[in-house]
Amino acid sequence: MRGLVSIEPIALVSLKPTWLMAHGPATPYPEFDRWAIENWASLNNAISCTVQPPLVVRSRSTSRLRCFLLRIMRFDLVTLFPDFFESPLRSGLVGKALQKKIAEVLITNPRDFAQDKHRKVDDEPYGGGVGMVMKPEPIAAALDSLPRCNRRQVIYFTPQGAPMTQNLFKELAHNYEQLVLLCGHYEGVDERVMSLVDREVSLGDFVLTCGEIPALTLLNGVLRLRPGTVGKEESLKAESFEEPLLDYPHYTRPPEFRGMGVPPVLLSGNHPAIAHWRREEQILRTRDRRPDLYQPIPEYPSHPPFVTADQWRVIKQVVTILETHQIRYQITGGLAGNLYGSTWPLQDLDLDIASTDLDRAYQLFEPWAIAPPDRYLDVEFDLILLQLAIDGLMVDLSADQPAYALRGQKRISLKTDLSTAHRTRCWGLPLWVQSLKSLIDYKKILGRSTDLANLRQLL
Repeated sequence: MRGLVSIEPIALVSLKPTWLMAHGPATPYPEFDRWAIENWASLNNAISCTVQPPLVVRSRSTSRLRCFLLRIMRFDLVTLFPDFFESPLRSGLVGKALQKKIAEVLITNPRDFAQDKHRKVDDEPYGGGVGMVMKPEPIAAALDSLPRCNRRQVIYFTPQGAPMTQNLFKELAHNYEQLVLLCGHYEGVDERVMSLVDREVSLGDFVLTCGEIPALTLLNGVLRLRPGTVGKEESLKAESFEEPLLDYPHYTRPPEFRGMGVPPVLLSGNHPAIAHWRREEQILRTRDRRPDLYQPIPEYPSHPPFVTADQWRVIKQVVTILETHQIRYQITGGLAGNLYGSTWPLQDLDLDIASTDLDRAYQLFEPWAIAPPDRYLDVEFDLILLQLAIDGLMVDLSADQPAYALRGQKRISLKTDLSTAHRTRCWGLPLWVQSLKSLIDYKKILGRSTDLANLRQLL
């Protein structure tokens, strides 16, 4: 069987004539059924040796056989500008997929099928008008020259086509083994070419100079859905448009960049809370950025798992008032710890606010205020405090300065800095939260060893 390497691929059909007649049409190529199975290793070796690298495959019969036996998807690009595809098809995941034989790409130039000495592929439109129209004969001849796999689609790219969508990519990736992508130019192609086209596709409601750009887009979108192209196929399930939702925000190191932090929940290690935050961000992004995609989503629990429904209602009320009136604040204490992944029971709501905003806050919260803002002194703290009681939850609004922690005879400045607060969102509520580093420093000053150990595990 090693001699097969030097034999023209089409001669494979005639090597075992007695076996060819023994089988019915179990596949699109019944003559290869038993012979291919019994000689799989040698046949695979022969095919691999006779086929040229991607973009320059010339043997029509070999390519058909490879697509069927090796389950390789075939893309035929019919274009006047083959060089357009050289770099994109050798780069990134697409280039690696072609090297791994997940698919193969072949390029056919209609100009090679032009009949006149100038190899002309366009002409003036009948009826007059601006621009040129691609002639039907070179295109038809180019399409006719291609092998025809059983599950094949010929796609032409035009602004009049159906919009390119993720669902289209999935349909083409799962239902077809050959895609012929016809790239137009000038004012388009002669309308009679449409009789050879199965589907018209548009990249969007705009006009480009050529069809190669949408063709490359479709090839990329389809190929990445083929098994083996993307390393972790689970990542395909959480992308934009896999549901009628956009993707959630992504963050990586460093934890702070130009004064912008990472949402605390992503640092928490609390995987259910992270999953909920991501889902929530998908919903909010879709609603705000693509209302045309937004659909009502089944309701989530009305509050985070670390607070009760009544506590969450009060938290939303307080934060909404502060945000609406542009009062600088940051959430501290137990709620901040819970947002970072701790499991402290929420006994009260602690917030730092700018001392210059304290009187204005008192005016806004006066119906719930226990007393006007005043100095608060106990065995741990010496600070200016506005205490509220709202529906059974104690809310402490502490001025950012002066503020001290008391350790025996020592008065240690807490050095509250509202500018280091992190912006995040929890259950749809935008929040300013004390940074994890500041929260750890705060617990260190107070000597809260248990809380400190808990928070350090979150770093």
